[in-house]
Amino acid sequence: MHIYHYDPLTAVYLFAGEADPSPLEDEVWLIPAHATALPPPEADDKVAVFVDGAWQLQDEHRQIPLWQADGTPYSIGETIAAQVYHGLGPLPDWLTATPPPGQFMCWDHDQAKWKLDEDAQREDAAAAAAAELARRRKEVDSAIVPLQDAIDLNMATDSEKSSLATLKRRRVLLARVPEQPAYPMHIDWPD
Repeated sequence: MHIYHYDPLTAVYLFAGEADPSPLEDEVWLIPAHATALPPPEADDKVAVFVDGAWQLQDEHRQIPLWQADGTPYSIGETIAAQVYHGLGPLPDWLTATPPPGQFMCWDHDQAKWKLDEDAQREDAAAAAAAELARRRKEVDSAIVPLQDAIDLNMATDSEKSSLATLKRRRVLLARVPEQPAYPMHIDWPD
């Protein structure tokens, strides 16, 4: 007698086999756990799953890359916000098989497509701008210190006085960078 084995966790069809005859009763076959005498249906792009005593064909997403709605790759079986997907059946609305086309994308469930997450893009630009601003400010501050010392000690040359004034102007302009209308997306850095 043919029997059909399925995975004990996912109930996905694994392989066909032969049942053993019962040593105690004639014409009785032993069907082990996680097996059935019911043959699974043919499944082209789906997978046969044994549910509630019958085979069902379900979507198969265990071998393809999936993404969360925020564009983060998803690993099958990973728990996200108390939700988990094992790769069988329809995709939940918080996952997609369509890869994000770039950075700062989020999945629009209503239109079933990726859209730009402008808030995430702005947050990233703001963090990058703040880091660049701090780097430039540190560079200017460290250049001003020895020139200011020379001024304070009446040892500065005309060239050092001119350089100090230029650096102080640059520092003031750097302090005004966050006030630019397109900040942080587009920045006109002072020279």
